[in-house]
Amino acid sequence: MKINRSLKRERTPYLLILPSIILLAVIILIPSLQALGMSFTNYTAGREPAFIGITNYVKIFQDPQFLNVLLNNLYFLAGSLVLELLIGMGGALLLNRRFKFQPLWICLILSPYAISPVVSVVIWKYLLDPAYGMVNYVIGKLGFEPVVWFSSTLTSFIPIILVSVWKNFPFMVITLYAALSSIPVEITEASKIDGVSRFTYFRSVTLPLIMPPLSVGLMFRVIFLIRTFEQVWVFTGGGPGRSTEILAILLYKEAFLYLNFGKASAVAWVLLFITFILSVYLIRKSYKSALQ
Repeated sequence: MKINRSLKRERTPYLLILPSIILLAVIILIPSLQALGMSFTNYTAGREPAFIGITNYVKIFQDPQFLNVLLNNLYFLAGSLVLELLIGMGGALLLNRRFKFQPLWICLILSPYAISPVVSVVIWKYLLDPAYGMVNYVIGKLGFEPVVWFSSTLTSFIPIILVSVWKNFPFMVITLYAALSSIPVEITEASKIDGVSRFTYFRSVTLPLIMPPLSVGLMFRVIFLIRTFEQVWVFTGGGPGRSTEILAILLYKEAFLYLNFGKASAVAWVLLFITFILSVYLIRKSYKSALQ
């Protein structure tokens, strides 16, 4: 009787999550496997799909532009992630110090995260307009020449990265603030008694303790940044030329502009593979940090 009860208790958690697993399998796994099958065909609009093996993948990697697309993803990912981490850590350390009107500041920090991604990009696109944008107006008043922001790769990526950071840094602030709040007060008090400097305390105590949630936060940001679409699309559409094209835009163009669904599926799986590799690396790093 006791054995049956213990077995029921062991099965209960799995039974509770079973509907979610089935739902995820239906809406994620099945379409993903279908896309994998399509990636090995020459499926285009108005033509029946025919098996062509790895031809789509070969075409992707032989395309001279594909290396530029990967580099653009790398620039965007590295620039956004570093700035989000630095601003997020600074904001979290600030919020971790008790001060007046702290809840109000938390609400202000979270406000960019509450705005729709497309709406926020459209607002910033008007602000950065070279002719009548507020940003160039301020630059002109300061005595500098107005900047045509989306005329080159460099001047295009600067606002793209900065707007991405403005929109998403609250995620890192809240993640790191929660991690800092979980550090036992006794450790902080003991370090103060021992006369440990703030920098030494941060490097030797704070950073190791928050490394697991920090790695998880970075993993989520890597996933979201790699599949970023709306910011680059609304700002530049991948231009000028194809100089700011990233994987998500390449996928969109192949699927909805060129109607090459087979190649688009191959691009999607390349994107998924890159995301998977980076996620596994960050998860393993988080796991090792938790064990230490």
